Amino acid sequence: MPQWEEWTFNGTPLAVKLFPSLRKCLIVKCPKLRVLPDDLHRATNLNELYLRQAYGLSEINSLPLAYKLEVTNGRGLKKISSIPLLRYLEVGNCLNLECVENLDKLQHLVLICSEETEQLPQWFQDLIEQHNNMASSHRSLKKFEMHCNLQLLMSCLEGNENWDILKHIPVVKIQTYSSKEYIRYTMDPNNYDANIPSN
Repeated sequence: MPQWEEWTFNGTPLAVKLFPSLRKCLIVKCPKLRVLPDDLHRATNLNELYLRQAYGLSEINSLPLAYKLEVTNGRGLKKISSIPLLRYLEVGNCLNLECVENLDKLQHLVLICSEETEQLPQWFQDLIEQHNNMASSHRSLKKFEMHCNLQLLMSCLEGNENWDILKHIPVVKIQTYSSKEYIRYTMDPNNYDANIPSN
């Protein structure tokens, strides 16, 4: 729906549960959609939301999602917040994303970088810092995966500039788009494997 700009539930009584059977929703190629409706938090059985090429969305927040959010090519997206039950987040090519916060149950994060991305996004560093500042018994993030260019992968090697950010995540898998170069790391038991081209 290339001309869709606004999604509202005006006139729906607050007592009415929205989309009681909806568990999975895909919104694809809706470049003018500006916001998700505030009342979407009333769709309490919604587990998975996929947003692809929804360029106009600037913020995703306060959703009841209990499992998965995937956002791809969201060039207008600046903030993802207050999705307390979310366990899986995949962010692909969202270059203007600045803030990801209040995802208290997040277990698995996947980041697909653009070819031009040369460093880890600041929002990711902030999210990992929030995670590291929690008591170990409250830390939920178990796995991080990233697809990126070779330069960014190299910066994540053990001993390089981004290693201190990553080494506290229990499972890390980083690879180039071709999957030929990679880093695989587990914290416990400690295991580190990297395949990079030799000079």
